Amino acid sequence: MIEMLAQSFVRYAVIASVLAGAVSAYLGVYVLLRRIVFVGIAIAQIATLGVAVGHLLGLHQAEAAFGLSLVGVTFFALHRQGRIPRESAIGVAYAAASAFTILCVSKNPFGEMDVLSLVFGNVLGVTEVQLYVLGALAAALLVLHWCFAKELLFTAFDADMAATMGYRVQAWEFFFYLILGVAFSLSVSVAGVLVIFSYLVIPATAALVLDVSMTMTFAVAVFIAVVAGASGVLLSYQWDLPTGPTIVAALSALLLLCGLVKQLTRLRRVSDD
Repeated sequence: MIEMLAQSFVRYAVIASVLAGAVSAYLGVYVLLRRIVFVGIAIAQIATLGVAVGHLLGLHQAEAAFGLSLVGVTFFALHRQGRIPRESAIGVAYAAASAFTILCVSKNPFGEMDVLSLVFGNVLGVTEVQLYVLGALAAALLVLHWCFAKELLFTAFDADMAATMGYRVQAWEFFFYLILGVAFSLSVSVAGVLVIFSYLVIPATAALVLDVSMTMTFAVAVFIAVVAGASGVLLSYQWDLPTGPTIVAALSALLLLCGLVKQLTRLRRVSDD
């Protein structure tokens, strides 16, 4: 392991996976509490479209991804149930973003390579600048959580009660979607849409399975993402496996482990009674 980490590109890949995973897992707890998992994958795909457009037109990929993500989060935050249910709007957005991503990639001379990069990421090719960006994103998220944890949690748990108590639920929902869009636009070009979506959903699910306190739920989700991200990169390099799927496999294994721990704990309580 020391020999692997002595190589700068492996070391950068581990750090990038840890940072992207920690940020996504933290946001994933809110996503599951708000029951907007499919909004998450739709925004991730829209950010991926931004990366594809940026690559095709020679634009800065993160800026292009953020621009399209901003359009997406604004739409989802302002959309309300009517003749067109939210689920239909999410499906349309995801399908359209996927189709236009493929079209952009098909016009790119390196199309096939770009498809794999967009889906699974290219974490082994991460640069030092990208590490600084992901580090700044993680720090900003920590500050925002420190300042607005109460509002974000309350509006996520019970939006109706929050509205009754005078909270501007729609404004806080847009604020959360905006954070989600920024996180996706900065990390999807590093890890890929599949890995980022897995970071978003699997660690938070594992933490909720354990049925711990809310503070511990955030901590456990981030810890699982960090362990899976680091081990996924190292195992993929050692065993010559694709990095993205290895990270997702590590996340899935840790989710199964959490489920097993929960079942064993439940059986032990039953036997003690």
